[in-house]
Amino acid sequence: MKKLITILGGAMLMFNIGCAQEKKSGTVAVVAPAVTIDCARTACAPGTPGAPTGAGASSYSGSTVNLQNVATSDLQAMFYSSYPNNPTNIQLNVNFNRTDSIVISFVDGGKIVEAGLGIQFPDGSRKNNQFNGWVTEGSARNYKGFFQDKYGAVVIVIDQVLNTGDGSAAPLVGGSIWFQNFGDNPVYDSKCQSGQPAHYDQSTGRYVADTCQATQLMCWEITYGPYDCRSFLVAGGNYGTISLPSSPTPSTKGPTRTKSYVKLGTFTGLSRAAANIPAP
Repeated sequence: MKKLITILGGAMLMFNIGCAQEKKSGTVAVVAPAVTIDCARTACAPGTPGAPTGAGASSYSGSTVNLQNVATSDLQAMFYSSYPNNPTNIQLNVNFNRTDSIVISFVDGGKIVEAGLGIQFPDGSRKNNQFNGWVTEGSARNYKGFFQDKYGAVVIVIDQVLNTGDGSAAPLVGGSIWFQNFGDNPVYDSKCQSGQPAHYDQSTGRYVADTCQATQLMCWEITYGPYDCRSFLVAGGNYGTISLPSSPTPSTKGPTRTKSYVKLGTFTGLSRAAANIPAP
């Protein structure tokens, strides 16, 4: 990803800051488009140098809408180290032209808490969005996409498309956001995604270097273990293959995973053009 600005002290940067963030949790702010903010699903206190100046996701470029029908328990599960108590102003921001394409934020105890997820390998440079796009389901055109950070992944499903009736692309869209954290115990899970962490191989008596940065596979390219965030799976190979039209929502999970995707909330009125979502 890009070089981040560390907003909070080391204690807040540890691995257990929240779901989905193996990428940098920051997003390009409107006020400073060249800067990536790293709030890593934890508190971004207003006024902190480099922190958003507005109320959460509304500070960013793209299109921002309120997330609706969000259960506090689900928000607590996604932001498992931020301990949301009385979350308000829960927002979704989308801009597919940014490194962190999806920003989910809320205000709690006077502080902004947010997560940014995208298609670029966390702390790396490789990008992949091979499965993201519009698919035909029945008579409808729906958009589905995977995005991730260091702590998990989200799937956006756009299944409400305002038809203007004149053949032009829909200006406003709606749908739902789903999340899945990596691993069963994120505090203790290895943070080495898509590669082997540095270790001593007793069978050869040699030291094996860290290969995480060598492969830089996104979680939807991984077919085994705690970083497999795939869904919409159909039979194929040993572990299934992704077929977005196979299900309206991310109802399946990798065969070695125990965590399913959870519906975080719904949204309406998202500007397709401002979010840089391609036309259906």
